Amino acid sequence: MVATALVPPASLTVPTPPKTVKPNTVSGTPSKNAPHRERKASKAKAKHKSVATATPMDGAKMSELAQLKLKEMDSVTKKMKAKYKEAQEQIQKDKEEIAQIDVTLKSLHLVYDPLMKAFTSRKSQAAKIKEEFKKAKDTMAAMMESQKTQMRKIKSKNVKSDKEDARQRLKAARGYGTGRESTYTNARMLEDQWKKELAKAVPVDLSKNLKSKMKMNSTASVETVTLPVKIK
Repeated sequence: MVATALVPPASLTVPTPPKTVKPNTVSGTPSKNAPHRERKASKAKAKHKSVATATPMDGAKMSELAQLKLKEMDSVTKKMKAKYKEAQEQIQKDKEEIAQIDVTLKSLHLVYDPLMKAFTSRKSQAAKIKEEFKKAKDTMAAMMESQKTQMRKIKSKNVKSDKEDARQRLKAARGYGTGRESTYTNARMLEDQWKKELAKAVPVDLSKNLKSKMKMNSTASVETVTLPVKIK
């Protein structure tokens, strides 16, 4: 038997429509960019071929690309898993260190909290004692000042009484008083005053005073006279 090719009848064949060029909306003529658009559309169609319309060569290329992408994704996932594992290990280490720090802090609080309480109480006691000491010091200073003033008054009073007693004894022994209003004291004061005036005395030249009244001899010398007053 000879195989005969089945040819569809002419009534079932669909005629292919002719290619039409889109006219330019402005001038009504075909656009100059139409060939460029067609080339771009053909490239896009070739790029996005489906599996049904792909040739064996295209299928081989797609499988290689898929394998490369899978390998790349595997390497990326491995890296991400390694990083995630390292991060988890670091987190675990940090948690362990934090737990150790918490244990250390608890032990330190157990030891130092009572010491801090004792320190605060002693600090407050020291402040109170310091305040009391300051008050006592101020009181003592005031007492000492008043005592010094009183002792000064008593001492001056005792000195005055001793002087008065000695004056009375001398008066009884001498027979006359030596007080401020006594004759003895007044005489001594007058004597001191006379001595001061004599110290201030200036010598007097008689030749100048007697030149108009009397003639001086050629042999006479100039006499200087001072007040011959002596008080023993």
